[in-house]
Amino acid sequence: MRDVQISCGQIADFVCVDGCHVASGPPQEIVAQIWPPTDFKYFEWWDQNEGKYTGLDATLRYLAAIEKKSGPFDGVLGFSQGGALAAFLCAQSSVAQTGGIGQDAVFPSLCLGILCSGFIPQDPRLYSMLQKCAAESKASTAVDMWITAGKKDLPFCMEAVDKLKGHFSSATSIMHGGPHALPARCRGGELAIRSLKRFILEHHTTS
Repeated sequence: MRDVQISCGQIADFVCVDGCHVASGPPQEIVAQIWPPTDFKYFEWWDQNEGKYTGLDATLRYLAAIEKKSGPFDGVLGFSQGGALAAFLCAQSSVAQTGGIGQDAVFPSLCLGILCSGFIPQDPRLYSMLQKCAAESKASTAVDMWITAGKKDLPFCMEAVDKLKGHFSSATSIMHGGPHALPARCRGGELAIRSLKRFILEHHTTS
């Protein structure tokens, strides 16, 4: 996140939030290598239980409170599990803005979404919203997307780039050179960071 904030901090204000649940299991090996458990605490947005996400309702209430306190927000950025959540939030906001669900969206006024090493959420509540957004994207969607994963990422995250892109009518994708992590200059992410900066700047100048 450091390189992203340094590169884009002059054109965007970042409000960073952790997942509202303490992680229920050990981190994946690739995550532990970058963020050692001796130095970091791990949080999650939900715990998966047979395809359904335990803790999701509390997560959505938590984010709605942040929107009320610090919003409205122009965009949302999510990494890994947060990328799957951000995909849902963008789909929900897009459907709301095109008249699909009124004012029920957690973030009702999004215009851009940034998904890093995300995946297609399996919980029916989240997946059905992505499907609804995909159906409407044949005309247009209200939220423009920027999607990335690493060339050394988890296989399902690399596969998800095109799948997530297909749910939105306006989406840019780029692969960075690193593993399951946000783009970083030291891990071959320079081109991705420049692409992200252009993406944010385009919305900054048109909003």
